[in-house]
Amino acid sequence: MIQTSKLIKKIVVCAILVLLSTSAFSQRIKYVGIYSEGLARAQASNGKWGFVNETPAWVIPNMYDDSGGFFDEIARVKFEGKWGFIDKRGEVIIPFIYDEVHYFDSEGLALVQFEGKWGMIDKNGNIEVPITYESSSAIMVERSPKTTHKSNILFVMPPPSYIEREAERAEKERIAMGASTEIVSKLEYDVIILQNGSEIKAKVIDISLSEIKYKRFDNIDGPTISISKRDVFAINYENGTREVISSTTANANNRNKNVSTQQDDKVTLGLRAGMNYANLINIAKNSLGVDVKNKLGLQVGLISEMPFKKSNLALKTGLLYSQLGTVLEQKQSAPGLDITETVKITLHSLHFPAHIQYKLGNNNTTLLLHGGFFLDYYFKLDVEYEMTVNGTKVAGDEGSLFNKDNLANDIGIGGGAALLIQNKCHIGVGYDAGLKTRNMMITLTYMIGK
Repeated sequence: MIQTSKLIKKIVVCAILVLLSTSAFSQRIKYVGIYSEGLARAQASNGKWGFVNETPAWVIPNMYDDSGGFFDEIARVKFEGKWGFIDKRGEVIIPFIYDEVHYFDSEGLALVQFEGKWGMIDKNGNIEVPITYESSSAIMVERSPKTTHKSNILFVMPPPSYIEREAERAEKERIAMGASTEIVSKLEYDVIILQNGSEIKAKVIDISLSEIKYKRFDNIDGPTISISKRDVFAINYENGTREVISSTTANANNRNKNVSTQQDDKVTLGLRAGMNYANLINIAKNSLGVDVKNKLGLQVGLISEMPFKKSNLALKTGLLYSQLGTVLEQKQSAPGLDITETVKITLHSLHFPAHIQYKLGNNNTTLLLHGGFFLDYYFKLDVEYEMTVNGTKVAGDEGSLFNKDNLANDIGIGGGAALLIQNKCHIGVGYDAGLKTRNMMITLTYMIGK
């Protein structure tokens, strides 16, 4: 049914193209792009795009909203707001149904976007990678370990040396034939050619190590726009010269992406420091008349993260030194007698958390959600006891107010959230609920090696 529907649509589109071609061939040539495989994309006076030979004369009528050049006998073109592919005879190879398309790679697959989702098709239009991905980069990352060709690039552009050679040859022939100055290499604007084959008419202002700044040709007094150099293939300048920007940079960028993806699968260590605000459960022998006050404690140590491959999940563990403390105070009064007992308790422990972490978002600032269990091993107890009678310190029993038996090792569950900044720093809050303690935490973590 789907194939029948595609066939009907293809027939309708071909009929429309035939009707339009009669008037399209008569349109005056306004701009000629770079020649590739004997043809160049050209814009007519009506603003539509087609393809011309080296005469130059129309070979494929100018009826398209936009187009890219020919590569392996196929060109990407946009018709009535949708993208597809045609061959050098102008016949539709892939119907105009996609929001965006890229060139076919060396494996014969092309990235396509349909109704906001991304996938990959072959040259017959068959879907080879399901069109379910949120971004094209997600497909690239998933497929890169499986790629067998040397370049490891899914976004394939024609070889720069080939394009330059064809452009130079065609330019010499046009000049020798006395072609109109309107369509020779000297333009009224600069042309920024992107990696996906599209072009921007612009006035280039500045080129830095990482970006290109320009103004739009149709809004020369408007704002300055910046674009990453890795997204730009080349620039054709107004004076006729041409500069290839990222013919080799694209390879390096993709290699770096592959390396960084592999590193993300490795265990990463981090340094953590924070504050505890703990409640020691049932620490008071007699809760009646005993005022229990929590106090701040310290938490420092190491954290490790081990991401699960192809997911936003990670195993998060740690070894931390932790202080948990509380203050117990009891006041008793009798005629002519005021008694106050105060006990300050500080527990020194080794804290072992083991959580599953979920990474929400992929930007520089990301939310991390985590939950799991913990173990606490108490290795030291500090007790400060004070008893006063009518304002005078006297000797007393420090165990009269609290249960030392309740200060045993602890186990429980915990969770929290953290803000990940620049993929290195975590600023987080958490809560642990154990058999013996309740503890709220504010932490700062710095991941080493990310």
